[in-house]
This record gives sequence, C-alpha cells and structure tokens, in this order.
Amino acid sequence: GYGDSQVQRNFRDYLHILRERIWYVVVVFLTVFLASLVYTLTATKQYTAYSTLEILRRDPVVMKVQEVRDSELRGPEDLNTQIKLLESATIVSKVVERLSADDRKALMEPYEHSSEPMTAEEVVMLGRRVVPVRQTRIVQVSYTHSNPDIAARIVNLLVEEFMNYNTRWRVDES
Repeated sequence: GYGDSQVQRNFRDYLHILRERIWYVVVVFLTVFLASLVYTLTATKQYTAYSTLEILRRDPVVMKVQEVRDSELRGPEDLNTQIKLLESATIVSKVVERLSADDRKALMEPYEHSSEPMTAEEVVMLGRRVVPVRQTRIVQVSYTHSNPDIAARIVNLLVEEFMNYNTRWRVDES
C-alpha cells in the first residue's frame, strides 16, 4: 500500500472547487470585459483604404541603332525593386506635393497634439503599407488614417505617382 496515501480526484471534485471559487472567475471576467469595452468605445476609429496594382512586364525597347534593351520583369529581384520604388520617399514627397491645403490640414489634424512634431511625409509613411501578393505581380497598397476621405485620397495618389514615375522613367529611357 504505498499508493493509497495519495488522494485521487475525480470530475466532481473539480466542479466543487470551481463552484467554491466562482466569484474569482466572475470578477476577472467582468474586469477584462469592461476594460475591453472602455478601450473599444474610446479608441479613435481608423479607416484603411486599399488599392491594387499590377506591375506589368515591359516590352523591349528598340533604339534607332537597333539595340534591344530588355527591361522586363524576370524574377523576384525585379518585382522587389518595383516595390521598393513604390515605398520610396520620392513617391511620398510627390504625393504630399499634390495634396491641397485642405487635404494637408486634414492629414495632419490627428498629429497636431503629438509630443514630437511630424512632417506630412512622415505621416504618409507612417500609415502606408505595400504588400506584394504571393506568386503574382500584384501589389496591394493601403493607407490607414482617422479620416476615410484622406485615406482614400492618399492611397490613390500613391498609386498614381508610382505609375507617373514609371511613365517618366520609360520616356527618359527611350
């Protein structure tokens, strides 16, 4: 009989223990629930606008001297280069230049009372995300802001400026 000295518990014992301590469970549950509710109701609403962009392969450019310059996307390095161009500060600065005074004021409004002053470029970079879709040449661009109109305007301007950049680059190349 060495094994008889240990107390074995069954399911009813555990239910009895839980019933004795039910108030601890209820108090912890209500505390977590109320804290989550207060946070949810007092948090600033954030709106995210999305735009999808397909990065196309380019045809080879035939120069007058019959030289063919191949500039088509061949691998992940070329796609990643295009993505980094989309994330670049050059595109962001062009977007900020295209904003009207009212749009710029609405963009900066949530950040007016922050401890460190931010520029409009930093605010655009803060809310912007560029995510490539796996195994495709499609890139999803998103922008998050407390104003839904500004979020939509910024994401559209990001995509437009990227397309303008590529158009300028092709013209310069030819």
